[in-house]
Amino acid sequence: MRKEVDITVEMDLAEAAAWLARLQGEGRTPQAEAAFKVWLAEPGHADAFARVTDTWDVVAGASVSKHEGWRWRPAAALAAGLATAIVLIAGAAVVLGPDTYKTAVGQQQTMTLSDGSRITLNTDSRVEVDYSKSERKVALERGEAFFEVAKNPSLPFIVTVGDEKVIALGTSFVVRRDAGRTLVTLVEGRVSVSPRRPGPRRQDHPTILTPGERLTLATQAPPSIDRPKMDAVVAWRRGEIFLDDVTLASAVAEINRYGGAPIEVRDARVGALRVSGVFKAQDPAEFAAVVSQLHGLRASRDGAVWVIDR
Repeated sequence: MRKEVDITVEMDLAEAAAWLARLQGEGRTPQAEAAFKVWLAEPGHADAFARVTDTWDVVAGASVSKHEGWRWRPAAALAAGLATAIVLIAGAAVVLGPDTYKTAVGQQQTMTLSDGSRITLNTDSRVEVDYSKSERKVALERGEAFFEVAKNPSLPFIVTVGDEKVIALGTSFVVRRDAGRTLVTLVEGRVSVSPRRPGPRRQDHPTILTPGERLTLATQAPPSIDRPKMDAVVAWRRGEIFLDDVTLASAVAEINRYGGAPIEVRDARVGALRVSGVFKAQDPAEFAAVVSQLHGLRASRDGAVWVIDR
C-alpha cells in the first residue's frame, strides 16, 4: 500500500524542480541565482534539490538517444521530465501542478518564487501562481497569506482575492479571505487595492494603504480602514494567536481555524465575554483551560469537542 507524501515534502520537491529547470534554462540570471541561494538555505530545501538533481540524472539518461550522446535538454523538456519524476517520488500524494500551493488545517508553509518573492501560507490556505512576461499574478483562493514581494518596477505583482485585486511593488503585506470579507494589511511599502471589475458595491477608484493600515472589505458593509496591532496580524507566523479585546465567540472561531479538538460556546452570554492574550495556535485545550480560569467558567469535553460554559 502506497503512503501519501507530506505536503511540505511534496512542495519542496516541486520548488526544487522549478529551480533546476530555471537554472538550466534561459531564465538563469544573477538575480535568479541570488534568490536560489536564499531558497536553498531554508530547512529541507537542500535535501529536496539533491533528490530532484539525482532524479534528473536518471530521467535525462533515459531520454537521450544512444546516437545523440549527452547534452542539455531545453528548459521546457527538463521541467516536463522532472514533473514526471516528482509524480513517481510523490506516490499517492495529490499532484496540484507546479504553480499551485496549499496547506492543510493546522499547517503553514513558505515558498520562494522564481523572482525571489516569498509567500507564507497560513492554515487551510491555497494560492495559484501565474507569472508571465508582463506581470506576476497570485490568486488567493482561500485562507491567509503573507507576501514579501521582490522589487521589480517593470513587472507588477498582483494578488487577486474574490472581486478584489492588490497591486504591490517591493512590499510586504497580509491578505486574509474569510466568508463574506477580505482583509488586506500592509506591513511595509505601498499597495493599491481596487475592484477587479466595476460594480455598484463600492467606489471603483483604488484604495492606497500606508504601512500599518488594514483595509476590510465586507459583502454587507462599506469598506473600512483601521490600524491593528501588527503583532496580532502576523502572530500566526510564530505559531501564535494574538487576541486583543475580542468576544469569546470570535476568539473560539479563530482558535478553531487551526485544528485539534474544536471548541464550542453554547451560551450567547458566555460568547459575549471579552478576551485578550497570546495563545498557542494549535492547543485548543490550553486555550479552553486558561479562558475558563480567567472568567470563572468551566471547560469540559463533550465527545470530540471542548465546551466552555458557566
